[in-house]
Amino acid sequence: MKKGLKKIGYSIFIIVVTVLLFELSFRIQLIDFYKNELTALNPSLKKGEKSILIFGDSFTAHINSYVSFLRQPNPEINFINTAIAGSGIRQHELFCKQRVKEYKPQHIVYQFYVGNDFLDIKHPLNYDSISLLRNIYWLISDQLLGIHYLNFRLAYLRANNQKTELVRNNKFSSSLYNQREKLQFVANPNYLENSINLKGNELDLYAIWKEKLKHLISKIDQGISITLLIIPHCAQVNTTYQNRMETIGAVFNTDMQKVNYPLIERMRADFPEIQIIDPLEYFQHEEDNYTKLYYENDPHLTIEGHKIIAKILREKLNLNTTIPQ
Repeated sequence: MKKGLKKIGYSIFIIVVTVLLFELSFRIQLIDFYKNELTALNPSLKKGEKSILIFGDSFTAHINSYVSFLRQPNPEINFINTAIAGSGIRQHELFCKQRVKEYKPQHIVYQFYVGNDFLDIKHPLNYDSISLLRNIYWLISDQLLGIHYLNFRLAYLRANNQKTELVRNNKFSSSLYNQREKLQFVANPNYLENSINLKGNELDLYAIWKEKLKHLISKIDQGISITLLIIPHCAQVNTTYQNRMETIGAVFNTDMQKVNYPLIERMRADFPEIQIIDPLEYFQHEEDNYTKLYYENDPHLTIEGHKIIAKILREKLNLNTTIPQ
C-alpha cells in the first residue's frame, strides 16, 4: 500500500515538475514556439528591407487575411505577419521584443478583436452552465500559458478546414454557429455588451489589458510608429448580427451599433501617442450595401471583410492604393 502511494506521489511530482519546466521554457521563449506559424504566413520572409510587423489573432493569422491584400499593391514593403490564432496580449508580450529585434520594422500594426481579447486574459467561470472540466481547463490555462499553447497545437490536429468552410457559409443556424462563440455566451451572456461598454468584470480586464499593452509598447524602440487596429464584433455592425447573437445566448440591454462606444473612447484617451483605427463605420456602410463582411455561422471576417480592412489600412498608413489586376 505504501509503495503504491509512493509511486502515485512520485508520478504526480514528475508531472508537476514537467509542467512547470515547460511553462518556464514557454514564458522565456527558450525556443521559437511559433516559428511554424511565422513561416507559413510569410512564404517570402525577408530581413533588412522596409517592413511592417503585424501582431494579431485568428483574424490576422490566415494566409488570405487582410495582410495578403496589403502585400499586392506594395511589393516594396515587407509585411511580416506574426499573428497567432487563439492568442492575445499575454502571448504577444512573450515574443514581441524578439520579433521587433529580428526584423527591425519601421511600423507595427497591433490587431485587437472586440469579441474576445479580454477573454484571452481571463475566462468567465460558470459552474452552473459550463461543464466542470471546461471550468478547470479555463482556470488552469488562465494561469499556465503553456497549457493554452498545447491546446492550440492540439486544435490544429483536430481541425477539419473543409468542413469548417462549409459550415461558415451555410445559412445561419444557431445549431451550426461557431461553438466557441456560443460557449462564451453560455458562460457569460453579457460579456460582449460589457466589453463594448466597459462594464462589470470587463472593465477590470480592460485595465489589465491596458497595462500589458503599455508594457509591450515599452519594449519597442521609440522610432517605430504603432497602429492599433480594432476588429469590431459583428453584433456592432447591424441588428441582423445582433439578433443572431441573441439567438445563440447573448444578452444586450443597450444600443450595440454606436460608432463612438466607451471601449474605443477609452482606448483613444489612454493611448494618445498611437494611431487607432476602428473600421466600424466603414463596416456598417458596406453591410448596408449588402456586402457580407462576416460569415453566416462564424464571427470571423469573409474575404470581403479583409479587403475592407486592407483598404482602410492602405489609406491610414499612406500606402499604395492601386491593386494590380
